Amino acid sequence: MCWRGYSGSKVAKRDIEVYKAMFKDGKYYVPYFYSSSIAYEVGKLYKQNMDVQSGGYLYRVEAGFHSYSMEVTYVKRDRATNMYGVWSKVDKYFRGYYYDKLLNNVHFVKCIIPKGAEYFENEDGEIVSNMIIVTGEEMDKDMFVGF
Repeated sequence: MCWRGYSGSKVAKRDIEVYKAMFKDGKYYVPYFYSSSIAYEVGKLYKQNMDVQSGGYLYRVEAGFHSYSMEVTYVKRDRATNMYGVWSKVDKYFRGYYYDKLLNNVHFVKCIIPKGAEYFENEDGEIVSNMIIVTGEEMDKDMFVGF
């Protein structure tokens, strides 16, 4: 997954609640876009260097913990196709989709970007950070409004 935005990095002044799309494997969570060997344990702090590239006023971040803002985005489910879409609360624009190909095993899990972490956030509510904690609190899929 690749993050793009026009704002430079920030340092979290408080814990920031976000969510990630993940699969559940026993007591572990695995990112939907499996780009590393990370299997997250609930409550553990994970750290990773971000791979930041800058071309003038545009930033691109490959490595880091990718997540979505709870304040700027929301999830909608299409029950007919069993796909979940991430949408912007601001302009109602579609941001990404997740197909539940593993029989109801896609979970949208609350995570924390801890105070002091470095992070980037774009206008679409996509966030990438150098630290994250997976809480294990799953968003209720039945609360998602259908397409």
